[in-house]
Amino acid sequence: MKSVLCRAWDSSMCRPLDHIITVRKERKINRRFIRALTSVLFINSHVASCGFLHLSPDMDPLFLILCCLILYYRHLQSQETNPKWESANIHHFHDCATALLADAGYSLESKEILGQRYFATCDPANVRHVFTSNFNNYPKGHEYAEIFDVLLGAGIMNSDGESWRRQRAKAQMLMTAPRFRAFTAQCSRDKVEKSLPPFLALAADEGRPCDLQDVFLRLSFDLTCTLVFGVDTGCLHGHWAAGGSLHARHGRYVGDDFPPPRHPHGVLETDEKAKCWAREEDGRTIDSFIAEMVARARRRADDKSNEGAADLFSSFLCHDNTSDDGESTDEFIRDTTVNLLFAGRDGPATGLSWLFYLVSKNPRVEQKLLEELSALVATLRDGAGSAVDTSGGGSMVTFGRSEVNSLVYLHAALCEPLRLYPPVPFEHKVAAAADVLLSGKELKAGAKILFLNYSMGRMEGVWGKDCTEFWQERWVTKEGKLRHEPSYKFFSFNTRPRTCLGKELAFVQMKTAAAAVLWNFVVEVVPGHVVKPKLSPILHMKNGLIVRVHRRFHGPQVEASDDSPRKK
Repeated sequence: MKSVLCRAWDSSMCRPLDHIITVRKERKINRRFIRALTSVLFINSHVASCGFLHLSPDMDPLFLILCCLILYYRHLQSQETNPKWESANIHHFHDCATALLADAGYSLESKEILGQRYFATCDPANVRHVFTSNFNNYPKGHEYAEIFDVLLGAGIMNSDGESWRRQRAKAQMLMTAPRFRAFTAQCSRDKVEKSLPPFLALAADEGRPCDLQDVFLRLSFDLTCTLVFGVDTGCLHGHWAAGGSLHARHGRYVGDDFPPPRHPHGVLETDEKAKCWAREEDGRTIDSFIAEMVARARRRADDKSNEGAADLFSSFLCHDNTSDDGESTDEFIRDTTVNLLFAGRDGPATGLSWLFYLVSKNPRVEQKLLEELSALVATLRDGAGSAVDTSGGGSMVTFGRSEVNSLVYLHAALCEPLRLYPPVPFEHKVAAAADVLLSGKELKAGAKILFLNYSMGRMEGVWGKDCTEFWQERWVTKEGKLRHEPSYKFFSFNTRPRTCLGKELAFVQMKTAAAAVLWNFVVEVVPGHVVKPKLSPILHMKNGLIVRVHRRFHGPQVEASDDSPRKK
């Protein structure tokens, strides 16, 4: 294999990947070569006596051997271009796929990926063609819909065609409204200020480690429930409030690994049955919570007490035209809200978790982020005309939307983990009609395509020789402004016309939380803790992110006004 294996992001994952691919591949080719050579020698020693082939007496026997070996080598090459992604590699799927795609020139057709035959690609040209130029020819497909039906139902993330267009239009109307954007920014700041620094301060004072990924997931779940239903579930508090049970069930329900392997005869093993039963129980709990929230919102709508409410569901009820399109039923509303909870909780939390893991390994990045925040605080202090000395009081400072939007370096630092560890590591499409991709691949109707976002972020031809490095300067121009990459290349938020409607809102949430943690705390990953991606629809950390936090003390700070950093 090429040296791309040795450039894998985590060297601890490079060694097993090298063992799985390189060693196994070499042994297989060596066995085939020995069998081929033995067969050729046998043919050479007996072919003359068979009578059906007359060899020239001047012909060198090695010539026949060479011809046969060349033909067999070409046969091996044709097999290597169609590698079988064996189940033994499944726990290293993302890195295995990246190595194979780098070797194959960004695209390959596999005989088996998770039991299916796919054309796998991370070529930005193919992404642009399928997701933009010929969008209507590439739905997600009925098989994808069936796999995720239990979780996502008929919601926007699991639908195609006219149903998707109607949902997209309604969601766009609600989520792009200035009122909802202002509501999102205010909720993000309020939730971060009231919950995140107090919890981390308690962990720092008690000297206990905490799972920062779980902290961000709880924060995102609380915030998403506030934005969707207008209710703070209280999952993130100093001593794990009762809402944590709901968060845990939601996490298990939407964050499990892929369906467990089944017995060859279709019979589930005992532990797999237990998993299925537990997941069904978690699903019933989530459905019950959503039903309660929907009933609450409808009661408020009936007595006009939700007038002026800015949450999504209240706005949805206000714009509900009670049409016969099936999008006002309880089942559809359940599917819609689950999709919103799924997207709102996991995307920002995943980005934040990988950010702090990468920053912990790159002190240079942390220092530059602190310098940018210091410059911002100094500017606001000078504008306020007075300063408050909090160097000895342990005060917590949080930032609002207007401040974090000016933080170019923080935005760039967030783009890097989203590039290297995209929350959704792959996308699935099916060709409705025969087509030819820009890479030259001819597809038949019904062909399945797997777009590997994780792999795209690690391709030299796409991102340069430093593609596996955490280098946020790639997102900043020489003038110090943010560099925008095309969405078919930076694919973490999908691309047109399925571009994530919550992209800008997610960045506001992530920057608000990241700035608060960076400015107020020193975060250190516990020595020996193994961090690696989890094989699931969302690219969580398999073992969480276990860290120790310490209060960070600065010099004189600014007394916060409504539009400046708040001091607690």
